[in-house]
Amino acid sequence: MLEANYQSLRKAYDENRMMYHDFKNHMLVMNQLLQEEKNKEALEYIGTYIHGTLSINQRVESGCKIIDIIVNYKIAEAAEKQINFTYEIDFISQIDIKDNDMCVLLANLLDNAIEACEKVEKDRRLIYLRIKRQNQMLLIFIENTIEESEAEKREFFKTSKKNKELHGLGIKCIDNVILKYDGHKEYSIQKDNFQMYISLPLD
Repeated sequence: MLEANYQSLRKAYDENRMMYHDFKNHMLVMNQLLQEEKNKEALEYIGTYIHGTLSINQRVESGCKIIDIIVNYKIAEAAEKQINFTYEIDFISQIDIKDNDMCVLLANLLDNAIEACEKVEKDRRLIYLRIKRQNQMLLIFIENTIEESEAEKREFFKTSKKNKELHGLGIKCIDNVILKYDGHKEYSIQKDNFQMYISLPLD
């Protein structure tokens, strides 16, 4: 995961270099459009440029290295699978939860969300992650789209992968971390939406 995160950082760095290298050309195009009073076309061009810049520079910086590594890696993985991944992550700083436990918790949560999204149409693939620190508690909320069938609801916590003995352990691993830190978990399954809320004491 560290190696993958490093590679994603290098990719973002290279994309930034190319973006700034072409900056002068972008300015020339926009200047020409404005001189020709093609304001609508100029705004569309600027919007495209801004969208590209934001997508390249999308990086989580929570102050907790293990959270940053895992979430940034999963953002890149979701993008490759055409999943719209949005997030709100506060400045968490260092926490008393061990790195390997946080890795188990977050990686399994996000793996499950990505796996669920891969089963739905591309225009409905959504993941939302919220992590915040409040009153000596670490609060994690994750939401993602799922298939609409009743079978999907009943079988949500069972893997669809061939090696069920290995891959079906994700939720159990999440539960083990929550139990270890005397945390709490709630989840909700709607028509085409899954939500999970986790709280972990930090003291």
